[in-house]
Amino acid sequence: MSKNLIDLSGKIFGRLTVIKLYGKNNSGRYKWACRCECGKIVTIIACHLISGHTKSCGCLAIELNLITNLKHGHSRSKSKGTSKIYKAWQHMIQRCNNHNDKGYKNYGGRGIKVCYKWF
Repeated sequence: MSKNLIDLSGKIFGRLTVIKLYGKNNSGRYKWACRCECGKIVTIIACHLISGHTKSCGCLAIELNLITNLKHGHSRSKSKGTSKIYKAWQHMIQRCNNHNDKGYKNYGGRGIKVCYKWF
């Protein structure tokens, strides 16, 4: 190993446990083989691990996305599609917050806002 290289073997970054040095990528950055808590093995650039930019193989982002989209219980599901209530809620948010929405002048443009509890 290079004397400037910090050995990350065995260290844990988010859901990733570093297994071993994998090599260098095309731009000369060191890549490490890591095992995610879900079992998948991925290679990650060292600076992304150290900075906290990469915390999992991608499974964390999927889980967080599911949690976010299920907050109101009406978001899109593969089998049912988006509910009418959820669509109405989305349109209300757009009318009050999006300057490009055709209904903005009658809602957000007149100072009508959506209560923060509705987000």
